[in-house]
Amino acid sequence: CSFLPKFQISIKTRYENNNGSNEN
Repeated sequence: CSFLPKFQISIKTRYENNNGSNEN
């Protein structure tokens, strides 16, 4: 239960960071 949300947050953070870096 704790692993699922943690994994999702990690992916979301990496995806957002990658998107922001690419746009910036």
